[in-house]
Amino acid sequence: MTPQVYGTKKSNATRRVERYLKERRIDYHFVDLTQRGPSAGELTAIVRAVGDVDSLIDTQSREYRRRNLEHLDFDPIEEIESTPGILRQPIVRTEKGVRVDPADSELSEIL
Repeated sequence: MTPQVYGTKKSNATRRVERYLKERRIDYHFVDLTQRGPSAGELTAIVRAVGDVDSLIDTQSREYRRRNLEHLDFDPIEEIESTPGILRQPIVRTEKGVRVDPADSELSEIL
């Protein structure tokens, strides 16, 4: 499985992960969260691998604050599907696992 990187081009953490993969000449598939989010099946697999859907939500993101989600009760899965901008970035998915905003040492474990 080719590693999948979910993030945005503006995110420094996403650029760091992309640079790490390019320096090691590892082919990867980039999913730009400004264009589309993970599909329902991908999101289910990511949540299952991470263990908790709440750990995927970036409570400091601009989109989270713009939608006033800190003051609302909401279904996290539905909200992520409709607004992928609230996800913590980047999410790196390989056959060995999923990491959210991984450090270089975590990347070497799953690649």
